[in-house]
Amino acid sequence: MIPRAYTISDEWRGYADRHSTKQAFNSQTILEDGQGQTTGIMGELAFGRWMNEKDILFKYVAKQQAHYDFLVDWRKIDVKTKRCSSVPRANFTAHVTLSQSKFDADIYVFARASERNVWLCGWIKKADFWTTQNADNLRQGQMADGLIQHADARRIQIGFLNPMADLIPELKANHK
Repeated sequence: MIPRAYTISDEWRGYADRHSTKQAFNSQTILEDGQGQTTGIMGELAFGRWMNEKDILFKYVAKQQAHYDFLVDWRKIDVKTKRCSSVPRANFTAHVTLSQSKFDADIYVFARASERNVWLCGWIKKADFWTTQNADNLRQGQMADGLIQHADARRIQIGFLNPMADLIPELKANHK
């Protein structure tokens, strides 16, 4: 199933430009000119739009909190966005660096962003991501998915993620 595309508006581009430092975010950042930050912000904006459409109340805390982007009641959600040039497919992969395994988050939402669109590809509970046999570990320097890995990481194919529709009852459960 192809995830829904959210069109990147001029408003989103302006917001991302104003909030990007134009530098590498941290030592794990591959794109040193701030493009990784811009890509990440695009994923966050698309996920916020998705939650608005689903009438899910949330707080956007990415600027105050380094380890996650959204709060829905007590659930901490980290949106992971990867740059792409085509519509995502089930065999494409989603990554989280090993250094982030101890970060305070409950749910990962994985997105892909091109120049024009953002796709919300799916989600998984953080604890499940780090333990599922459907994911595998990558080592720094290893060739994977056509790229040399810049850091130790874990990856999962998008097809093994939970569909976004399944996140709605998860986030609305016990909603205050």
